[in-house]
Amino acid sequence: MRAADLPGLRTATDEWVYLDAEGVEQGPYSQAQMLRWHDAGMLPADLYVRAQEDRSGYANIRTAVDVWMNRVRTKQEAAACRGSASGTAICAAAEVQTRAASGEGGTAADAPDWVYLDGDGIEQGPFPQSLMAQWYAGGALPDDLAVRTASDTTGRYNPLGGVVKSW
Repeated sequence: MRAADLPGLRTATDEWVYLDAEGVEQGPYSQAQMLRWHDAGMLPADLYVRAQEDRSGYANIRTAVDVWMNRVRTKQEAAACRGSASGTAICAAAEVQTRAASGEGGTAADAPDWVYLDGDGIEQGPFPQSLMAQWYAGGALPDDLAVRTASDTTGRYNPLGGVVKSW
């Protein structure tokens, strides 16, 4: 599933709202402000947010931050590759991720989506394999992170460090 398919995160906007502890919508606030609050530990892990104009639903703040940071990272990588004749795999991956983050592209048809268990044992995802690989390569995901394909209904998880070798 692409970020563009996630409820509440279907648009790359700068205006965001959240549900407070009483279920009352607060905001809008800029994405930068929400990230500052998140990084300062001021937002609870169970906070739900959505783009102001996206009425499709809400997403957990952790998922939203992952999506926001991926959009920033892929835009930076794509900008660094623009005008480069290198044709490196990194530049190609950046272009795919930029299109996916904006809802224009997707992942390879043969690459599955993946889910993982976060530090609280809550399943997060699904995320495209290419995005998981990028997070792993960047050091954002540990070797012992419990993962499985989104289509796996057995409930069995495997350590990401072992799984990523088959990618």
